[in-house]
Amino acid sequence: MDSKYVSYAPFLFAVFLMSCPHPSARAADDATASWSFEEPGPTVKDRSARGLDGTATGCARAPGRKGQALKLDGTSGMTVPDSPLLHAGKGFALECWVMLDKGPVDPPMNIITKANEYMLRVDPNKAGGHISFYVKTKDASWEPRARGPRPEAGKWYHIIASWDRRKAWVWVNGKLTASRKPGECVPTSAPVVVGGPAEGVAGLVGRIDEVRFYGHAIGSVGLARRTWIGDKPEPAEKRTDALFEFNETTEGWHEKEGSDVSVRDSALCATLSRDDSLLKVIGLDINAAAYPVATVRMAASCGKRGVCVFVSDKMVKEVPFRLIADGAMHSYTLRCARQNRWVGQIWGMGLRVEGAEDTQVRIDFIRLGETSDAPPDLRILSLAPERRIMAMNKPAAVKAWVRNVGGPAKNAVARLSVPAGVEVEGNATRPIGAMGLDEQKELTWTLQSAKPA
Repeated sequence: MDSKYVSYAPFLFAVFLMSCPHPSARAADDATASWSFEEPGPTVKDRSARGLDGTATGCARAPGRKGQALKLDGTSGMTVPDSPLLHAGKGFALECWVMLDKGPVDPPMNIITKANEYMLRVDPNKAGGHISFYVKTKDASWEPRARGPRPEAGKWYHIIASWDRRKAWVWVNGKLTASRKPGECVPTSAPVVVGGPAEGVAGLVGRIDEVRFYGHAIGSVGLARRTWIGDKPEPAEKRTDALFEFNETTEGWHEKEGSDVSVRDSALCATLSRDDSLLKVIGLDINAAAYPVATVRMAASCGKRGVCVFVSDKMVKEVPFRLIADGAMHSYTLRCARQNRWVGQIWGMGLRVEGAEDTQVRIDFIRLGETSDAPPDLRILSLAPERRIMAMNKPAAVKAWVRNVGGPAKNAVARLSVPAGVEVEGNATRPIGAMGLDEQKELTWTLQSAKPA
């Protein structure tokens, strides 16, 4: 028997159950130019085989995110000669991994710049020290910028920045920020400078690795493919059902940052260290239109909001839900088809908990279907007496609103408990009866007290 208690003043109430345009996805290896830093000499080969080689001047090598990285001292960097392939054009994107030796300082530090076209940098400390992305449009304006988070020293940051002639955005370790940036970008003959001084900005002090330039803007689907899959091959066999029960295995669900994810007592268990930590699964092939409703049954130790993420070949949708973070199992029904453009073949799903760190989660199941597929879950929306102070021997009404956020309930009842000296007229237990998903019902009790209460 499941129950949910909510106290209001001296009363106790219980409910019982008796029986963006969406560009097509592109592979992560479709970069126009790509530079790793495995070579010990000054020449850095373009791995795209387009001949856009760079020259690293005064740079050493150090352990990178993969293999070796370019180690920078604020004056050194890599230069790539101008090419039409490296112009902003009708849209472009930049990608790299960066680690600072020390936190943001004054002046700003360059990450990737092409003078008078585009710039990815660490803003000066006095301006917040954020990772920011700029595009200089035809009106000769660099602003507005897309401003990301403030980096810390000694930590790797995966950065992807893009512009599509309408807006500029920057994605840093899971955090996406954007700004309106309409217009055209006039091409220049300036070289691309990676990590070195450029456009009046000092060079980076730290390391940079896995630098890529894309001759097209990256949309939300493309971003998801790069950050969820990267260079790894997708599973050969696709999963075509969306019923994750976690009876014996994790069923492919994992967390990118290496959190311990396991199955215990037929539940997926994990500790989400940050509020952007994402549990996810890929390798799906599920028609979104055939599954308009998602049902999650889970327990969380803390957090303010849960978010389910669905990625198809045509969309990326984040569907939030209000989390009850009391450590107990609760059902959450998400009407996904109410999202604009719920379309395409879903290849990835994710779940995160926002508003807390080191959140302990236990997930009983995650299911996609035509309707809610969960036990009934009745929530008390409000419980209030008609007046705050009860007069002696004068009846007072107490009203409650109850809503079912889970599967169908057949025989539900509600019971009101009152403090000593207060009596309920008639039966304190009220029948609720059957309740469907999202159905609400109002209940009323009449109370009397032998003395003011």
